[in-house]
Amino acid sequence: MWDIDSFKDFITFLLSFALGALFSIVYDIFIATHKTIFKSTLSVFITDILYFGIISLSTFLFCVIRANGYIRGYIIFGIVLGFIILHFALSKFVSNIFVFLINLLKRFFCKLSSVLRRFFEWLLSKLKKIIFLFKKWLQMLLALLYNHFKSKRIG
Repeated sequence: MWDIDSFKDFITFLLSFALGALFSIVYDIFIATHKTIFKSTLSVFITDILYFGIISLSTFLFCVIRANGYIRGYIIFGIVLGFIILHFALSKFVSNIFVFLINLLKRFFCKLSSVLRRFFEWLLSKLKKIIFLFKKWLQMLLALLYNHFKSKRIG
């Protein structure tokens, strides 16, 4: 026989509401990446499928954990209600924050890559000089003679 626990059901409803709000935030992150990083139709299609997979798996696991695998109407209603309320109340604000943060990270990594590229170019030039000086030092120390001209092969 089924054991009805109203308090547990109410807590499950509130958690499903929070899960729907979390889904809305994840959706805003995906929208921000569509606006800044993934602008082609194919990449938007792939990220939408990825979002659908994340949401489906999360909903399934939530139902398994909280309702012993049963799909309850109040769980689906809570998820949808949480998503809709957060989406229409804060979505523009949250999406703009994520777009700003992604652009900020892109600028940071561009500057970092530029600095690192200059550093490694400088390091490579210093290594070339060190190798050249080491070669000259070996020539003097061991009296080595390098043939600077192409040798003609006999044969």
